[in-house]
Amino acid sequence: MSLRLLPLAFLVAIQAGCASGVFTPQGRPPVITLRQLEADRAHWGEVLKKQQRLILSLKKGDRLPLDLTVDSPLVTLTVRDKLVVARDTCVYISRRSVALSPDCRRFALLGKGRALKKLFGLGKGSVSIGLSVNDTGVHLPVRIVSR
Repeated sequence: MSLRLLPLAFLVAIQAGCASGVFTPQGRPPVITLRQLEADRAHWGEVLKKQQRLILSLKKGDRLPLDLTVDSPLVTLTVRDKLVVARDTCVYISRRSVALSPDCRRFALLGKGRALKKLFGLGKGSVSIGLSVNDTGVHLPVRIVSR
């Protein structure tokens, strides 16, 4: 292989490795806990505003404020609640991606189901939707389960 083709081959190999959705960040972005993020919000807010990379290390039981919005031609939904972390997880945040990891080393891109399954051992899930009408009114229970 000529020396001119070596960088091209290296780039193709890197992209092929990321095509599966599993990757190891180059260099070492700062790893911070939720407590550190909350304690120094101004600093970490600037880091995120400048679109620099960081890894948020979440521990089982950590509670994150969550704003969930669904906006479609059929329905809209806005919910504010706390997201409770069920197992130790790391969240990689960069200018171009958000990814999850069980060990803060190898990450799965958020939109890559197979990669998440590979790293976290996630299985199939289910969605159930119901409708109940009783003395207190109309209720629409929705349950999304992943195992």
